[in-house]
Amino acid sequence: YTNDFAASCLGLLRAGLTCEVVTEIPVLGKLRCLILSSVVCLSRERRERLKRFMQAGGLVITTGPTGLLNERANPVATWLGEFGITATCSEPARAGGFP
Repeated sequence: YTNDFAASCLGLLRAGLTCEVVTEIPVLGKLRCLILSSVVCLSRERRERLKRFMQAGGLVITTGPTGLLNERANPVATWLGEFGITATCSEPARAGGFP
């Protein structure tokens, strides 16, 4: 997912927009917009914090799969549905292991 993150940062820079990398979801005020690049796994607490951020007027833009799994990589089917978003997550076909 580092490619998605790098592409998001590069796109912002090319558009002349400044950005700040954060590792926690802030309360609305310091930042008004969050861009999540392929943040597949989100804990219940972080999903709730994102929800509060948006309810307070914050904007969340996502690229790639976001919040489809919890912190233990188990599917979270209902979270995005709360916002009218339908999304699915399936594992890609993978090559076999070592012979």
